[in-house]
Amino acid sequence: MYLKLRTAEHEFGKYGVVSHNFNLAEGDYAYLNYVPEAVEVYRRKVPALPGFWVQGPSAALELGWKFTMKHAQQLLETMVKLEEAAAG
Repeated sequence: MYLKLRTAEHEFGKYGVVSHNFNLAEGDYAYLNYVPEAVEVYRRKVPALPGFWVQGPSAALELGWKFTMKHAQQLLETMVKLEEAAAG
């Protein structure tokens, strides 16, 4: 499973008001730097799910037999909370 997120339109430095499809990132121009608490929750919960791995700049969640409906619900709840925070 490859997860891409989309921000609401917001002020993004010298680029003005824009929306982005992206993966989570850090730094001065991170797309969700305006909701750091929600990003931190996402960064803590999603890597704890079975099948999560990171290789270089990419992260993925392999859905195998250890990934249950309970995990799917946790993932959905975490993604919804991040989306709600980003939407303001």
